[in-house]
This record gives sequence, C-alpha cells and structure tokens, in this order.
Amino acid sequence: NMAAAKARIDNISSNGKPAIFENWQEWLKLTDESLQAIYMIGIQRYEDGLFEEAKGVFLFLTRCNFSTFEPWFALGLADEALQRYQEALYDYSVALVMQPESPSCYLHSAACYVQLGDSANARAFLEIGQELEASWNDSDNKLFAQIKKYI
Repeated sequence: NMAAAKARIDNISSNGKPAIFENWQEWLKLTDESLQAIYMIGIQRYEDGLFEEAKGVFLFLTRCNFSTFEPWFALGLADEALQRYQEALYDYSVALVMQPESPSCYLHSAACYVQLGDSANARAFLEIGQELEASWNDSDNKLFAQIKKYI
C-alpha cells in the first residue's frame, strides 16, 4: 500500500532525510572540478543538438547539488529544446529561486508560455525580464525580439 511504500522511502536515509534529497556530490565524492567537467560535457551535447543526452547530464548535476543555478537553467534549456515546455518552466522556476536576477530565466519562461499559448504569463515574464535588460547578453536580445513577434 502507498503508506507502507512512503514509510520505506522515508527510512532510506543516513541523516533523517529521504535519500532522494541527499547531496549526491558528497555521496559520490565528486569534487567541484569534476562537476564542472561533467557540466561542460552536457553543454557540448546541447551545442551538438543532442538535447536528450544533455538533459540527462544536467539532471544528474541537479541531483549532485540542488542549490546550483547553472545545471537547473541548462536543464530548462534542454527541456525547452525538446519541446517539454512545462518541464522547462519548472526547471527555470527552480533556477530563479537561486538566482532571481537572471533575465535569461524570465525570457526563456516567456518563450515557453508563448509555445503553450499562454500570452498573459508570457507577457508577465517578458516584462520582468525586460526590467533586467541592463544585464542581458546577445542571446537574451535575440530571444526578446523573437518573443515580441508573438505577443
């Protein structure tokens, strides 16, 4: 039954938290340098158009350290490229908790909302991203111009 299964999961722990919430980086004894090297593999897969492979790498990295912005944002990019817009929105929202001043997260969220046909949320996220225009990069400028065509 469901309660028994939950109880078993809750008991699988070394520190009182369910194992799924433990820091895999510590558990696997990975250095920050190792995680950075793995991240670069994910970036290369993404740039090569291997979005599913990139997603797997970034998903692994989010489990290694839940509180790192880059893998969550990159996971959002991979999900967005795979047209999994709801998943990408979740990824971007987690990334925004860690780095709320990231204009790219707001702009990519707006793009996802455009794809989902939700122009009200697309406009809201676009406006927030636009407020952070001072820190835009070239990619943000291009994405903004694309989104403006649709809303």
